[in-house]
Amino acid sequence: MEEISSRSRNLINLKQQIAKQVQGFQYWQAFLNFQPMPKVTTCSSGKKVFLSLHLGEEALLSAHVQFNFGQGKGPVAVYQCDECGQFHLTSRGNMSVRLKDFLSSADYKRQRQAAEWTDKLKHKY
Repeated sequence: MEEISSRSRNLINLKQQIAKQVQGFQYWQAFLNFQPMPKVTTCSSGKKVFLSLHLGEEALLSAHVQFNFGQGKGPVAVYQCDECGQFHLTSRGNMSVRLKDFLSSADYKRQRQAAEWTDKLKHKY
């Protein structure tokens, strides 16, 4: 096995020290900028609540990856509720543009394949 020179060893140690300092800085920066999540309200309809349109859309895409809904089934859009003011998923109406683009992308196919393998491995062990 080749011996590491003292200069290389010093460079490795320096990189490790810098990495620790950066991680510490990022931790404290995140800690100082921490803002508590707003209290989640519940909807009288009993539906799952999302605090923003973006979070609702992310949940919509994740649901299609995880559950593999058939053609024309499952949630297709996100809407803002008149009762609670928060966002919910709906299976009625037109499919959201973001979902339509996602379902035709290679990214969806790759994530769906990963979800299928995860399901297979869960049942195997």
